[in-house]
Amino acid sequence: MECVELIGKYLAGESSPQENEALLGWVGKHPDNKVLFMELCQVWHSSGKGTVMFDENTKYNEFLAKIRNIKQQPTVAKTVALKHSTLRRIAKIALPLAASIVMALGIVYLFKSFDKSTTYANNSSSVLTQKLSDGTVVYLNKNSKLVAPHVFKGDKRSVAMNGEAFFEVTKSTVPFEVQLGTTSVTVLGTSFNINIDSVNQSCKVTVTTGKVRLSVNNTDRYVELTPGEVGQFNAIEDILSEVNNSDLNYLSWKTGVLSFRSTNLKTVIHDVERQYGVKFEISNEVEEDLALTATFDNQSVESVCKMIELSCNVKISKQNTIFVVRK
Repeated sequence: MECVELIGKYLAGESSPQENEALLGWVGKHPDNKVLFMELCQVWHSSGKGTVMFDENTKYNEFLAKIRNIKQQPTVAKTVALKHSTLRRIAKIALPLAASIVMALGIVYLFKSFDKSTTYANNSSSVLTQKLSDGTVVYLNKNSKLVAPHVFKGDKRSVAMNGEAFFEVTKSTVPFEVQLGTTSVTVLGTSFNINIDSVNQSCKVTVTTGKVRLSVNNTDRYVELTPGEVGQFNAIEDILSEVNNSDLNYLSWKTGVLSFRSTNLKTVIHDVERQYGVKFEISNEVEEDLALTATFDNQSVESVCKMIELSCNVKISKQNTIFVVRK
């Protein structure tokens, strides 16, 4: 939603006068918009962005003053009382949007905190490989971004990223830290994959070698991960978890290799969709217990479909942009 981006820019001090005017127009359209704006301001503050006691009325008045470029006398803070039904409704809207601001927009503005840094953005369909000043190698998936200092200095090596990337961190006594907005990853020397899902407001860290710590910022919560383990954080539900890695193809975007070992057809289709950026539809007549054992090494999606047809005794046809699987 455009209003989320505008609020995020305003809270980060990055909005233009024109954007402030647009935000003011949206806030004034409905009383619920004003309530939602103040709720999101409060969540932003409690997430660690603010450093002083927050008062929603004062913040709103400051917002108006900034837009209208006028001086206002300090006002006495008043408590805004909301009916329980209104609170529940606002919560349903505010929590996902607030998570979006803190996690997604938070990463964007985090990029700007690095002094003398370089932004590496992969806007191509292939993998972008980047070697950092300490020898660490980062592989960026498409539509992903990394910000790193020209030269690492101080008591830690810090970078920021969004999207998906695989890190091969050079061993050192200086910790290597990846900032992800609401979370951070800290290691000394290891290899791991990070995938940030901006739609579901979650991040996933899969460890290949060494040990990785996934921490929730501004809290004492963390999980320590070893090879074969996955750390996950859901910003909307505020849940940090640790599970065993069951995804054989979590690095297929980097290697181009898809491997299946008696894998059910539904999982096969999911991995093929993710790898090739296509959409499948499985008809109800297709048996659910069909499985595939095969390896595809940088083959075309058409070649993969042909092998699935032969192995699972199904037919796959392309209708417009969708691959339809039938018996």
